[in-house]
Amino acid sequence: MTLMAKDGASTSGDDDLKSPLSFQPAPQSDVSAPPPPSYAETLTSPASTSQAHEVPANLGPLPPPSNYNGQNATGPIKGTWVIDSSMEIPAAFLQPSGFLNKKKDMDNLNLSTSYGSVKSSVLLVSGERKRVSVNLFSQFGNVEFRLLSRVNDQPLKLTAKTQNGNVVVVLPRTFSGPLRFKTGWGKVTFSSTMTAHQFSESTAYLGDWTRAGFQDYKTWEGDEVDVSTQYGDIRFLWVDEDTGESSDAGIGSMITGFFGGLKGMFGGK
Repeated sequence: MTLMAKDGASTSGDDDLKSPLSFQPAPQSDVSAPPPPSYAETLTSPASTSQAHEVPANLGPLPPPSNYNGQNATGPIKGTWVIDSSMEIPAAFLQPSGFLNKKKDMDNLNLSTSYGSVKSSVLLVSGERKRVSVNLFSQFGNVEFRLLSRVNDQPLKLTAKTQNGNVVVVLPRTFSGPLRFKTGWGKVTFSSTMTAHQFSESTAYLGDWTRAGFQDYKTWEGDEVDVSTQYGDIRFLWVDEDTGESSDAGIGSMITGFFGGLKGMFGGK
């Protein structure tokens, strides 16, 4: 489900107060006002983005902005989503049952599959301070998430889980929030240029939590990541150093090695 939003830009005039004894009409201009910027112009405008927010040039045409996207599949899911969290979706267009049944509990993006990988690239365009929620799940397959761009550093809460596969999380350098990660038969690695204060085997903070004011998960409304896999590795890296290489090649050898080890333990050939 994808809905188009109306483009628009707000303007403000001179707010100086005039004397009540000297009312004067505002000067008229013969120049027509320029049309409002498109979403593509908003994303790349120097006034609304910084170097960390620029849209990668190799993305090609972007899909129209949308909100409350949901997909429940039996095979691989791959795509790019431009999320406008301020977009109001009529209740008639929302799924009446299933994993998208209550608007207040709905994720802005929810992708789930029973078999195959989930690969999502996301751009946040509303610039709101309201946190965007993304939920990714695969029963048997890798999960990859890339936050390519966000206006006004809009906060993100990511939940990415798989039972059998690797998890790759690619974040902008403006990310500041807690990381929770868990793997049963794998390892957790961070980019060599990514400094995360790790508190335990399953928790860390990326950024400066003292400046951000983090106290607890219940009251926290900033950036947050929660990822887990039972049989696979977890990897974190920055978006500007991401090569876009798929992790699919790793899952076959990982599973083969795991079951091969079991055969060796029980004398199998």
